Amino acid sequence: MRTPVEVLESPEIKELEELAIREFRPRGRAYDETCSMPMENLQSVFERGWLTATAPKEWGGKGSNLDTDDPAGYLQAIRVIARACSGTAHCVQLQNHTVWLLVALATPDQRKRYIDPMLERPFLCATVGSEAKRRH
Repeated sequence: MRTPVEVLESPEIKELEELAIREFRPRGRAYDETCSMPMENLQSVFERGWLTATAPKEWGGKGSNLDTDDPAGYLQAIRVIARACSGTAHCVQLQNHTVWLLVALATPDQRKRYIDPMLERPFLCATVGSEAKRRH
């Protein structure tokens, strides 16, 4: 199991960090000003496999979630992205938690309808859950 520091020093995260600083940060200001979806950033994240990082490797994901031997991978990716563009990091976080939820609970048909398309193209999916003491 890689430690969080080892993950931060990995070539994959270093590349993501460079991309985030070079491209996500400048675009992030415009996204914030217009309250728009960070589509260019999400496309770049998708191309590197980070939108489905929590999916098992045998399905085409990175196999990084708290139930695997690589819990730090997707968490460090979110942190690195957040340093440059919080909106992009939020989308990546929500997407990966949805993927992880579907990995754990989806039927084979749901996997085919929801997870497989996410692995093939940028396909965002969100879930609604409950939080303690939430009133709405």
